[in-house]
Amino acid sequence: LNFNFSNIVYAPSENSLLSERVALNTLSFVLDNKTNYNYWKVPLVISLYNYSDLASIATYEVNDFKSGDNRNISFTWPGNFRKITDVKIEAALDITRLDIYKEFKATPGTLR
Repeated sequence: LNFNFSNIVYAPSENSLLSERVALNTLSFVLDNKTNYNYWKVPLVISLYNYSDLASIATYEVNDFKSGDNRNISFTWPGNFRKITDVKIEAALDITRLDIYKEFKATPGTLR
C-alpha cells in the first residue's frame, strides 16, 4: 500500500481548549493516496503510544478516496491519556477483496 501520512499533530486535552469538563484530545494529519486505485473507503487504525506502551487505539474511515487525492484529517479523541510520545497510523485494507475498489470511469479517448 502506498499511502503517505504527513504533518501528524497530536494535541493533548490540556492544550486543546475544546472543553473544560471532558478531556478531548485532537489529532490531525494529511493522508495522500499514492496508489493507482480508487477506494470506496479506507479504514485506518490509529495507535497512541507512551514510549513502548500502547495508550489508546481508534479506527477512522476515509470515504471515496481516489488515486492521487490527499485529505486533511482532523478529529477529537476523548480520554485522559498519559504523555503521548508516538502516533502510528496504518491503512487496514484487505487488497484481495474486489469490493473495496471503486471503478475508474473515463470518457473515450482519456488515458487511464
